[in-house]
Amino acid sequence: MTSSDISQSVGAFESEIPTFGQRLAIQKRVLAALLLRELKTRFRVGTSRIGYLWVILETTGFLVVFTAGFALMHASRVDGIQVVPFLITGFGPFLVFKSIPDRCLYAIESNKGLLAYSHVKPLDFMIARAILELFTFVVVMTIIFVGAYFIGMSDLPEHPVRLLGDVFLAAGLGFGLGLIVASVNIKTAIAESVYEVIARVMFVISGEFYVPEMMPQQFRQWVLLNPLLDITEAARASYTDSFTHVYGNYTYPVCCTLVLIFIGLIMERAVRKDIEAA
Repeated sequence: MTSSDISQSVGAFESEIPTFGQRLAIQKRVLAALLLRELKTRFRVGTSRIGYLWVILETTGFLVVFTAGFALMHASRVDGIQVVPFLITGFGPFLVFKSIPDRCLYAIESNKGLLAYSHVKPLDFMIARAILELFTFVVVMTIIFVGAYFIGMSDLPEHPVRLLGDVFLAAGLGFGLGLIVASVNIKTAIAESVYEVIARVMFVISGEFYVPEMMPQQFRQWVLLNPLLDITEAARASYTDSFTHVYGNYTYPVCCTLVLIFIGLIMERAVRKDIEAA
């Protein structure tokens, strides 16, 4: 989708002061146009559109490596849950959480030319990318779950709606972080380096391939400060009632998500004039 498509989507409202209903219609058109634009670029590899397949292969690669590791340890279940769904419910929320800041980091710079249209704001770019990443990983997790079910390596989730809510919560947490790193990135190039360190630390402490009870107490108390670990534990409990989780709850990660999004929105608003003036 080109900038002319964005123009056509919102141009009908440019010459008048919109009402609240018109503002909602404008926002819907802007996000729909940006989503189509992102869809065309997100999954393109060179001149090919194999990016959809790459996302599936990348996620499956994580699962294969760690499943093989558990197999070498002769482990078929972890805390009452089969190894494959244990890993899916671990890597799924983490990859959703991480992919959104990854995509938000340069969302503004990549689409800066569209800010010539008064109804398009920097926040719209990040919302569009977050929605696309969330949808992508919901589809990928569904495909992998169904595939694992048909080859006998996993049962289907017992509480799929609740599991979907856990993935949405991980996406919200990632969106809050994405708003912050994208805003900081406007001011300083060091934002990307700091974020990469945070992402690597989060990979280790978010429980993708372990449960908190496996850790020594002196480390566990610090790891439990990570809200994504609660989401991971909750996702496994949503998959099956036989998972004996102790630490998964919603209050803490929901509060952290709201705080991050609130801070991120303030920061995005603070740098918006700098963005539009650049």
